[in-house]
Amino acid sequence: LKHRPAGDFMLPGVEIREDQYAPIVAGINFGRAAMFLGMGRGKTFIGGYLANWLQRFSPLKHEFPDNKFLVLCPKSVIGEWADQIPEFFDCTISVFPTDPAADTDIVVTNYEQLHKLLPRKEEFGGLLLDESQRAKNMGTQTFEQITEFVDLNIFYRFVLTGTPILNKPDDMFTQLSIVN
Repeated sequence: LKHRPAGDFMLPGVEIREDQYAPIVAGINFGRAAMFLGMGRGKTFIGGYLANWLQRFSPLKHEFPDNKFLVLCPKSVIGEWADQIPEFFDCTISVFPTDPAADTDIVVTNYEQLHKLLPRKEEFGGLLLDESQRAKNMGTQTFEQITEFVDLNIFYRFVLTGTPILNKPDDMFTQLSIVN
C-alpha cells in the first residue's frame, strides 16, 4: 500500500480522539496491524473505522470488490459491535449465524462459529480479531481455523486486544503471525 498523508484518511462526519489517531493511520497505511491497546482506548471504534475506511477507499478495491470484513470476537462482545458501529459509521452489520445477510459490510461472529464460515471465505477482504488473545496458541483449533480462513485470500488483517501478553513471547508471536 502507498503511504498516505495523515489527513488523507478522514471519514466524513466522524471524529477521532487523539489517542486513536496513530493506530488508525498505521492500519490504513499498512492494511495490517496488531494493536495491543489498553482499556478505554476505543478498540471497537478503531476496528470499525478501519473496516469502513478500507471498504470505501481501499487502493486494493479492484482485488477485493466486496471488501466485506469479518469480525471475530467473544460472544460477550458481539452486542458492542452490532450496536456501536452503526452508531458511528454508515455501514451495515450482520451477526452470524443469527442474521447471515449476504449483502452486509461487516459480519460479526464469535470464534466458535468460524468453522461455519470457512466455505464462504472468498466473500471477505478483511479479518479483524477482537480480543485476539483468544488466538494466542498455535496449537489450538481456533488458530488453525483462522490461518485457514486468511491464507492468501484475506489481505486486510487486524488483531486487537486490551489483555496484556504476560505469559510468554510466543503468545504475541502467534497473534503477529496472523497479521503477517
